[in-house]
Amino acid sequence: MISRMRTWLASLITVLVVVVTSCSNTEAAVEKYDYFRITVDGQQTLGVSGKDKIVRGVVIFFHGLDGDEFSFSAERVRREFTAELVDAGFAVVSSAAGGNAFGNSSSRQNYLYLGGEAANHYHTENFFLVAESMGALTAVNLMASLQTLRFRGLAAINPILDMSTIPTRYKGEFDRAYPNGDFEDSNPINLPLDSLRDMKMRFYVSEGVSDVPAAQNALAFKARFGYVSNISVVKCSGGSGDASCFQGQDLVKWFSGVEKKNQ
Repeated sequence: MISRMRTWLASLITVLVVVVTSCSNTEAAVEKYDYFRITVDGQQTLGVSGKDKIVRGVVIFFHGLDGDEFSFSAERVRREFTAELVDAGFAVVSSAAGGNAFGNSSSRQNYLYLGGEAANHYHTENFFLVAESMGALTAVNLMASLQTLRFRGLAAINPILDMSTIPTRYKGEFDRAYPNGDFEDSNPINLPLDSLRDMKMRFYVSEGVSDVPAAQNALAFKARFGYVSNISVVKCSGGSGDASCFQGQDLVKWFSGVEKKNQ
């Protein structure tokens, strides 16, 4: 227990120093943000918001392959991206969500529970979804199954939207996520059209990400669901972590437009 507590404290201190900031003055950075850290459904979570700011909405961040609750703060590109959202008045929350769960039912349940905790903590039910890579599998399924909730819109960065394109090196983990082989109903590309009717989505995609071919994922998904959903595609470049794919200011502007249309 003591060992686990020390590990948790060390992780939290690391977050306080590096999360959502590119400032050299770490003391000022810590004073600028509030941190929300709880265990939800057995999974570690992390939330960040601006100190002394009214939270206008909650962004649930769905991490990608080999990610966890720290993914939105793991590297400078993601920290700066998160900072732009937080500075615009959003709280950003994420969960370990079972690791590489590939959108299975337990990961969907975990993010749903996290949303409930975040709604209570930040006193808002105004929700936005941001997913990276594998995280889109869970995010799209939640949008499709929970249409009555206030999910304003989904932004996805190089999203996996067709399970048949998942790299073969993850086959073992994928099989563990779906031990009964019941993944077809969770494959976003195969969801019923009406399940995503009138949903608002924005995809940031790069043709340079070989593990997530855009033509078979984001572009194929738009071709199928673009008739019933509002889907826009923003082209970026480089690999999965390229800064051009993490366009915080563009996303804030898009979120603001989505808010106005739903008022």
